[in-house]
Amino acid sequence: NTNRRALNFLEDMTWVTDRVEVRGIEGLDTLLWTGDGFAEDTLPATGRDGSRVCMSVLVQDMHRGVTVFPAPPRSVQGCPDLSPLAVQDNGLSFAEKQPMAVFRGSPTGGMYTATNWMTMARSKATLLSLKRPDILDAAFTHVHDHPQLDRGGENAMRKAGIVSAPLSHMQQAGYRLILNIDGNTLADRLPRQMLGHSIILKQDSDDEEYWYNELKPGKHYIPVKRDISDLEQVIEKTLAMSEDEQKS
Repeated sequence: NTNRRALNFLEDMTWVTDRVEVRGIEGLDTLLWTGDGFAEDTLPATGRDGSRVCMSVLVQDMHRGVTVFPAPPRSVQGCPDLSPLAVQDNGLSFAEKQPMAVFRGSPTGGMYTATNWMTMARSKATLLSLKRPDILDAAFTHVHDHPQLDRGGENAMRKAGIVSAPLSHMQQAGYRLILNIDGNTLADRLPRQMLGHSIILKQDSDDEEYWYNELKPGKHYIPVKRDISDLEQVIEKTLAMSEDEQKS
């Protein structure tokens, strides 16, 4: 699977680099950034000889306003046709979906410890799920030996009861609302989530992929504040809409 994704990405990047004019420096034509997020201060301001560095930078996702070339993101990498996934994720009519919101994710977005884990946005969603299990099914997955979660934080999460087994995309598509919360960068599962004809509740984000300027709040997703302080109210208001209003 890893090799397949790598080959798909190389094919995607070949299409991009054939169409991008690159400018070289010190033998380097283009910098490709494939990590989570990208900020301009990641690059050195000068080369080895003290001169200013000037090169083309291709990134998969980035902070808004950063001057770079957007590369094919992980979310659509190697997927020219998403229609088979759309069919797979639409086995239920909207009326048959569970009338509540769902979230599953790993503890990313910072270093989680026994003293700070409850301050993270993803943690707040899981804690709301304990308070309001009637409207939200949210939990962490893959917490054991996670590099961004210390042992005290893991023990606290397990004790709180917010750790659960993963849910596949198809299982999450069985809920009327799907919650999308950033981790270390934006949650790149968004395109797949949008295929299932569920309503997307998307956290406000400073990060974007090349196609995000096409997304319109209220049309393609319902926005949730960055600190998700309004999450409970947003879920309640959305679920209170008529079925026709929700689907529109």
